[in-house]
Amino acid sequence: MRPKAAIGILGIWLLVAAFADAIANDSSRAVVRWGPHTVDKDVMPTSPPDSVHWLGTDTARRDVLARLVHGTRPTLAVGFGAATIMVLIGVAIGLGAGHGPPVLDRLLTRFADAVLALPIFFVALAVMGVVARPGTGLVIAVIGGAAWPPLARVVRAETKRLKTLDFVRAAEAMGASPIYIARRHVLPHLRPLIAVAFTFGVGTATLVEASLTFLGFGLPDAVATWGGLMRGAAHDLAAWWLVLAPGLALLSLTIACNMLGEAVGAPGSRRLSDRPGP
Repeated sequence: MRPKAAIGILGIWLLVAAFADAIANDSSRAVVRWGPHTVDKDVMPTSPPDSVHWLGTDTARRDVLARLVHGTRPTLAVGFGAATIMVLIGVAIGLGAGHGPPVLDRLLTRFADAVLALPIFFVALAVMGVVARPGTGLVIAVIGGAAWPPLARVVRAETKRLKTLDFVRAAEAMGASPIYIARRHVLPHLRPLIAVAFTFGVGTATLVEASLTFLGFGLPDAVATWGGLMRGAAHDLAAWWLVLAPGLALLSLTIACNMLGEAVGAPGSRRLSDRPGP
């Protein structure tokens, strides 16, 4: 997949999320004339696709396409929100370890290694399992708070490399503060790595959220999500449409994020993936 195709796919999903209310609602003018919570009492639960429900209905007789459209909002919110938190924590800890004193470097490195040893999915599963009513904000915080160590390690290594270069040494010799050096001389050189980590983080976060919701530990059924649609297939294994539509949506989104990340900064992408999978 070329970068333009990846950007196009991401753009389509962003537009769907932005105009979900106009695309799928109970109005006769909508593209999908069903709301995400509208129950069609004239059909059986898990009805297959037909001329009325283009992608069928779920176990509660709700239109699958309408819930797929509205499910883009929490899916993208979790993806971009968790990736943002991951970048903020990873860059802060990586800069602190790479540009700080040796004692701080050792402490932050050991802390990152300890978190890195725990797969993101199982950390999120353990936290979400003890929460009675998980919301979108909690899911974002949990996934983003567990996904930062790979980025922190790369930022630390790159910061230490930059510290040996002449322009950084010249700034130190002129009496520039560590914060000024990090902001003025180090961060601009970390932008490609941060961009790669962010795009990969969006794809990973969406997969983790969908997996948690599929298992019943993610967002509640009241929120239309792609993982929630797939969970309905567990009650009726013959309802292939409950898996096909959200599964293809997740596949297209994650592939687009990964391909965009490879295009933005392929040299740093391999080093960002050296942790246990979700």
